[in-house]
Amino acid sequence: MPAKHDGRPLGARWVAALAVALTLLGGAVLLGWALGLEPLTAVVPGLATMKPNTALGFLACGVALWLQRPFGPGSPWAIRLAQGSGVAVALLGLLTAVEYRTGWAGGFDAILFLAEGQHPSELRMSEATAWGFVMGGTAVALLRLPRGWPLVHGAALALATLSGAALVGYLYGVEALYAVDPFGSVAIHTALAFLLVAVGVLLTRPDRGIVGLVRSDTAGGSTSRVLFPTVVLVPFVLGRLHLWGLEGGLYPPAFGSALFAVATAALCVGLVWLNARRVDRAAQERRNLESQISHGRKMDAVGRLAGGIAHDFNNVLTAVINTADLALDAPDPESVRDDLLTIRGAGVRAAKLTSRLLAVSRRQLLEPRVLSINEVLRENEAILRSLVPSSVQLEWQFAPDLGNARLDRSQLEQIVVNLVVNAVHAMPEGGTLTIRTANTVFEERYADRHADVAPGAYTVLEVADTGIGMDHEVMDRIFEPFFTTRPAGEGTGLGLASVHGVVRQSGGAIWVYSEPGLGTTFKLCFPRVAEAAERVAEVAHRGSLRGSERVLVVDDDEAVRRAVVRALASAGYRVESAENGRAALEVIASSAEAFDLLLTDVVMPELGARGLVEQARAWYPDLRVIQMSGYAGDAVARVGLEEGSGGILAKPFTMAELHRRVRDTLDAAPAHAGVR
Repeated sequence: MPAKHDGRPLGARWVAALAVALTLLGGAVLLGWALGLEPLTAVVPGLATMKPNTALGFLACGVALWLQRPFGPGSPWAIRLAQGSGVAVALLGLLTAVEYRTGWAGGFDAILFLAEGQHPSELRMSEATAWGFVMGGTAVALLRLPRGWPLVHGAALALATLSGAALVGYLYGVEALYAVDPFGSVAIHTALAFLLVAVGVLLTRPDRGIVGLVRSDTAGGSTSRVLFPTVVLVPFVLGRLHLWGLEGGLYPPAFGSALFAVATAALCVGLVWLNARRVDRAAQERRNLESQISHGRKMDAVGRLAGGIAHDFNNVLTAVINTADLALDAPDPESVRDDLLTIRGAGVRAAKLTSRLLAVSRRQLLEPRVLSINEVLRENEAILRSLVPSSVQLEWQFAPDLGNARLDRSQLEQIVVNLVVNAVHAMPEGGTLTIRTANTVFEERYADRHADVAPGAYTVLEVADTGIGMDHEVMDRIFEPFFTTRPAGEGTGLGLASVHGVVRQSGGAIWVYSEPGLGTTFKLCFPRVAEAAERVAEVAHRGSLRGSERVLVVDDDEAVRRAVVRALASAGYRVESAENGRAALEVIASSAEAFDLLLTDVVMPELGARGLVEQARAWYPDLRVIQMSGYAGDAVARVGLEEGSGGILAKPFTMAELHRRVRDTLDAAPAHAGVR
């Protein structure tokens, strides 16, 4: 990205500065000729002077660059004036060159400041200067031509070469590079001014040509930013040192030439080595990025599979758990109580498994709030200490100015527990477990090399241990579902996979750093937010969970629908049901009494939750709604039923959770939803 200052690219400021410098230089030399001040016409006494027409040409080039600078006036009259100035400068140079080649005296040199007895040719610019104005004027005149940038940049580079040759002539004392005859020398400030024109032209179109390459973020741009200054400046410096050595008699000419050749060869070898290293580094970064993308795609594929399984499994579990709850609440459940408790326990364990599968698939139902990670860790300090044996020392390092993040509190707590448990297992002989927080900022260049993050400010949570560590083969698979290094029967292989899924679903990133015998560090980064942390008090429901309101239950899974209807009816509610959205609308249309609550699955055949709620509220504007869903897929995210909503009731749920959510939603203030 181009550097900016005050909202404008730095290149635009440079073009403006160069235009002003050229205008002032041309004006100062003309003033010197008008007042007879030799220091203004010749920088160094005895060297060539800048002729009046030359100064006039640079004055015109400066004005033309100013009018065509990026973010400049841009008006048609300004562009036409600039182009006219460029054409005039090119024409002046061409006519002067014709004078040299044909011997024709056009009188252009006598327009300004011709003294009595002075021959017009004494005020004539050199032929090299004339050709320089042909190139510079052409480049300035064609700056705004949409497809003219190759010609413009070619002319500017040729002008820079001409200027460089003259400056090198002055540096090395080689007159032939800047002087042709007594009145045909390129003045040193003329050569410098040509260089300013060339640079100004190149920076006016910085997205093209050599400047575009140097400014790019590609490997070629990175390499050119190192090589160009070196190959341009270092040979000149070596050549000057070589000449000083010869002039000072430090070594004979043959030895000096050999030394210059060796130094040049060493420079070339160094540049090749440097370029090869940069190319290798760029290739490695590309391979790393491709590996990250490949791993992300693999995790997405596994996640889609896990999410689909979990969604269907959750429907089964909802029916199992609620049926067991109903049987346990029966008047005489003792005969089957043990069996029912076994069924219910298996259902709860399976529900935890599907919760982890959904975390892996990044489709878990999250309730993100703005919170302080420091506060969450402090409030869970006692629980975390209970997980750590006495042989492990637990250290806390909290950043005092830690920024807030938007996260699901319960999931953050589970993430920390998983990481702490893994760290403890990695230190069977004891060690140190460190939990630290920090702030960080990822720049664009860093984000370009890491597919998991975007540029911006982040809040960091690290969990580090001094345990046995991992090799690269294990680290490459550490977040894969069902992968575990523990003995059979001691782990599901979903702990770190679910941590990875929740972190990514929360917009964050997670990395692991480890070496065998040197411990492991998990680094979690979450986007930082400016809002203050929300404080949500958890208050137990003290009132009765029973009711007599009318509830319409809609779910395409018959087992779920029957279990929910029975659970609500057992609490006194008057319940009706439908197998999809279309059937639910028929029930509403045929009902003489209004419904108080709609309890609906999100994704159903024929008509989903959004269409059902919109049409149902045409009959009952204050209808309250609770959504049931097995996972937070795209369909759930798109429903967006905020008004009068009891939120999403995640499957599988227990009968107590169902009763509590229904009662809370019905007791809330009327929604007065905007859909009519």
